[in-house]
Amino acid sequence: MEKKLIKIGNSTGLTIPSQWLAEMNLSSGSKVTLTRECGGITVKASNAKTKPNLEDLMANTDFEAQRNDPHLQAWANKHKNGRENS
Repeated sequence: MEKKLIKIGNSTGLTIPSQWLAEMNLSSGSKVTLTRECGGITVKASNAKTKPNLEDLMANTDFEAQRNDPHLQAWANKHKNGRENS
């Protein structure tokens, strides 16, 4: 999307489509982080604390590494002292 920079007081800015703001849970007054990159500027929501969903957590979990972890195997095979089997 191409936008035109506009004069805002002593600064220069641009408008962001309201649909984009709604999708990112942002509004006027929300804090964002600006990063200069080669040939551009990246704008990221700095207050966006999204909760990971189960699908993302499962996709990023290495279950095979957990199965082969000697510390986890030792913990799983440790003598039960309480009501762990109840």
